[in-house]
Amino acid sequence: MDNPLNNDQAHAADASVENVAAETSTESSSLAPQEPTTTTTPPPLSKKAQKRALKDAKWAACKEQRDAKRKEKRLELKLIRKHKIEEGLIPHRPRVAPGQVITSVGIVIDLDFEDKMRDVETRSTAQQISRCYSANKHSPTAVHMHLTSFTGAIKQALSRSDPNHINWATAKCPAEFHAEDLITAFPRARENVVYLTADSPNTLDTLEEDTVYVIGGLVDKNRYPGLCFKKAQDLGLRHGKLPIGEHLEMSTRKVLTINHVFEIMIKYLETKDWLQAFLAVMPARKGGQAKPDAASAEPSSRGGGGGGGDDANAATGKDGDETKADREDALLTESGAQDGEEDEPSEPYSRRGR
Repeated sequence: MDNPLNNDQAHAADASVENVAAETSTESSSLAPQEPTTTTTPPPLSKKAQKRALKDAKWAACKEQRDAKRKEKRLELKLIRKHKIEEGLIPHRPRVAPGQVITSVGIVIDLDFEDKMRDVETRSTAQQISRCYSANKHSPTAVHMHLTSFTGAIKQALSRSDPNHINWATAKCPAEFHAEDLITAFPRARENVVYLTADSPNTLDTLEEDTVYVIGGLVDKNRYPGLCFKKAQDLGLRHGKLPIGEHLEMSTRKVLTINHVFEIMIKYLETKDWLQAFLAVMPARKGGQAKPDAASAEPSSRGGGGGGGDDANAATGKDGDETKADREDALLTESGAQDGEEDEPSEPYSRRGR
């Protein structure tokens, strides 16, 4: 006969063994190898990239100091100008030329190249825009000035270098700002728009009434040759170039800034004489001399197109054609605010243009 006590003990022992086995199985499953988790770590920066990041951080940290210095410089230049006017050293110039006539000609600065410019080039573009506006409002014969694709970095740069630009749209000699691109802002672009590009085979004869001429707002040190010409072709727009080669012999390469092209065009509208316009605007250091037969030669009109910058890059020139003295003079004669910051020197321009 079995002993009941021994049977109970046997059953308890079996249950204990089963519990231990279950716990062991659970622990084994918890200790089973898991799928490895993949973590993507960015590759380490090169030494050059580290230096650039450090430089950018220092530049950002000093922004307030730079803004304060610009403001101080503007006030100083205004005071110098005021003293010179009081002493009779320079004439007082009204904000808008007396009796100014605004023609039916329009000039657009196409700013749709922002992604192709460095920070210093963006700032240079903003400064040149300010000079264009200043030249237009002081000219006896002004044009309708437009800025297209006016957004992003260039808009911010202009806000810093010339805070008064917010008043341009309502001034006596207005400038219009368009956030839209060229085609959206000018629906009839294919009918009455001429894109200025040095690569165009069409040389300007005159500035046509009721026509809009486009200057590419790009400072790029010739990294993108032919860019504006290609854009004009892709958009199906007329294109052309200024007749610089027909009228001038240059001792240096024909590098023009945005404001040089703009000023030549408004000077031509005033004088109706290309040679006079070139000589009045071209910096003396370029050594531009009238060709012996320039007075009698008539510029060709191939293809019926309009303006542009011949061997100079009319789609906007490079920075560096203007010396520090030129910039300070522009600041002294400009009633609006400008920062006086030096532009980065330009590399020599090739004949390929945009």
